[in-house]
Amino acid sequence: PRSRSNDALRIEASSRIAQLGWREGLSAEQASPYIREASEWAREIDDSIVPLLLFVEARMTQVNGGGADTYVRMIRRAMEIADPERDAGRIATLNAALSHGYGWAGLLRQALMASDAALAGVSSISDVDHEFLGYNVEQWTISLRGRILVRLGMFDQARACFEQMIGLEALGDPTVHFVPHFGYVDLAWCLGDAALAAEHAAEVVAIAERHPSAYMLLYASTCEGMAYAIGRDYTRAARSFDLSLRVLQDTRAAREAEPEILAYSADCHARLGDERQAISFARRAIASARARDGRLPECRASVTLAATLLAAGESAAAEEAKSLLRRAETLIHVTGARIYEPLLQEARACAG
Repeated sequence: PRSRSNDALRIEASSRIAQLGWREGLSAEQASPYIREASEWAREIDDSIVPLLLFVEARMTQVNGGGADTYVRMIRRAMEIADPERDAGRIATLNAALSHGYGWAGLLRQALMASDAALAGVSSISDVDHEFLGYNVEQWTISLRGRILVRLGMFDQARACFEQMIGLEALGDPTVHFVPHFGYVDLAWCLGDAALAAEHAAEVVAIAERHPSAYMLLYASTCEGMAYAIGRDYTRAARSFDLSLRVLQDTRAAREAEPEILAYSADCHARLGDERQAISFARRAIASARARDGRLPECRASVTLAATLLAAGESAAAEEAKSLLRRAETLIHVTGARIYEPLLQEARACAG
């Protein structure tokens, strides 16, 4: 029966279903009734929780393949509802989410600014927010910050973030725990350090084995693929990325990762000399990235596609390649992703 205490439990249960569901591929449509009910009841008994429910809804939308720009807009709407004077901690939590959204959109400078704002307010975050989300907001923010810094080319600062998180005794939630290791694999790609990549990919695999879910399986195979690629074992890398794509297709978990996986696959096939597959994966990556506002994988896939088309040596393909490289240059400027500049320069050298 309806009562204040029962309603509070129902709100928590509904939000947890949505929070846990995206790890196993719960669709936005399936989660919507729970979020809607929780939001309606929260407005009756505790409207301060509504911004967090909007965050859950935004995350569900994004993880199910919605645009990262939409994620950002939804978080901004949640911030408009929250009261900055009454609850600075809630604003800090939402800034962490905003940084996450901007990171997926590839707007790295904006992501870093939102991260700054989140960290400035973390001391005010209440236990309610941590318990509602199921993880420590500060740990999540610092882990994400490291990945942002890698992509901006700020490697020393990124490494400091990862070491700070890895040095903790425990990062409770596996979807937070694996992020600094994933970030180290990103960093290893930038440095061409196969040993570093293998070490941290193995850590992600171990976390996934201890805490099995479709979401973690997908990221474990993706990190393994990245490590193989950095070690120039492109055949095994391609197999790992194929596994990630099968998990995504079978479970619909972590659909936001699809553009990046496709872009990695395109690069592997290009380096194996399989131009047909490289072109196919690169075109799929670009289409998927544009549908999800994923500027970073679009940039990488555009460079890979351009380089592959140039290798084919056809005049019509050369014109498309030049257009792709111009687009990649624009994306690097917009995103601040300096790590892609060497790839662009290499492809342009091939274009003459």
